[in-house]
Parts: sequence; structure tokens; C-alpha cells
Amino acid sequence: MRKRLFIDNFLFRLLVPPIYGVLVYIIILLLFNSLDQLSEHFFSREVLVTIVLTILLLEGINGLKTLLARYCPINQRFAARLALQLGISAVYSIALVSGLLWIYFTQIEGFSSFTTELLMFNGIYLVSAMFYNLLYFSLDFLNKQNDDKLSNEKKRSESLEIDFQNYRNDLNPELLIASLETLISFIQTQPHNAETLVENL
Repeated sequence: MRKRLFIDNFLFRLLVPPIYGVLVYIIILLLFNSLDQLSEHFFSREVLVTIVLTILLLEGINGLKTLLARYCPINQRFAARLALQLGISAVYSIALVSGLLWIYFTQIEGFSSFTTELLMFNGIYLVSAMFYNLLYFSLDFLNKQNDDKLSNEKKRSESLEIDFQNYRNDLNPELLIASLETLISFIQTQPHNAETLVENL
């Protein structure tokens, strides 16, 4: 059974979305040249919107990869799985960001035109979704390589153990004892021939 990846860890899933959401908010302020507003708007609704978007995006992609792992495993059809996961993640990202921003800007803020913001958010979160998926595939690939190496080492170790057992079984203990008894008697009776016998053994 394969090990779980660190991006599936509960702490990673709990801590990364708020941090990344704040970073997205700072990136958006930089793109709109309004970083000076950071101190006065840091705990505003916009920060919460970016955090909620990040949580929903990453959890949605986690659910997607779990679902796809059941019906389209990576090790069987890698290219199909990669294309499918990236495509569905892109559609999910655009739909999620567009829907949530429409609700936020029209229902909460009362704006009727927010095309620039929509394009900006969609671009950032689409790139984020692609990078998150590529991180997942990279980690899964490295994990699989490590598992293969460990499996090969285990097979090699078992093979060496079998070879050693076969070597031990090939040794005839009775012959060894008889040779040692002969050597002991030679040492006592013919010490000059004992050295030749030891070399022959």
C-alpha cells in the first residue's frame, strides 16, 4: 500500500488555505497597485473571500483526485488521468471563482460590473489549481519511484538471504568435523604436514 502524500495530511489541509488565501489577496492588491490599502483592509471581507475560495478550491481538487483514483488510477492510464484531472480542475476552478465572486460582488457589495476582478481572480486561481495538481502528480511519481526502489532492495535482500542459506546448507558439517579431527591429529603426530593440510582445507 502506498504512503499518503503530505498534501493529504490534515495539518497541511488546515493551514495552507488561509495562508495561501492571504497571499492571493496580497497578489491582487499588488496587481491593482493598492498595496497601501493592506493595513486598512487586511481583515476585510475580501481576505475572507480569498480564503474561502482557496479552501473550496483545494478541497474540491482533493475530492476530485480521490474520486478519480477510484475510477481512473494513475498507474494504469497516466496520460488520461492527468488530462482528465487538469481539465476538470480548470472547469471547477472557473465555475467556483465565477460563482462565488458573482455572489460576493452583486449580493454583498452591490456592484454590477466586476469583469476585471473576475478575470484576475480566475487567472490566479486557475494557475493555482494547475500548480496544485502538478504538485500532486509530482509527489505521487516520486512516492512511486521510492516504493519501487524499496521493493527492489527488499527483493535483493531476500535473494541474498536465500543464497546465504543455500551456501550454509551446502556445507557438510560431518566433513568439516572429520577434517578438523584429522588436522588435530596431524598437529600432534606430524606438525610439518599440518600446515599443508590447513592450506588444502
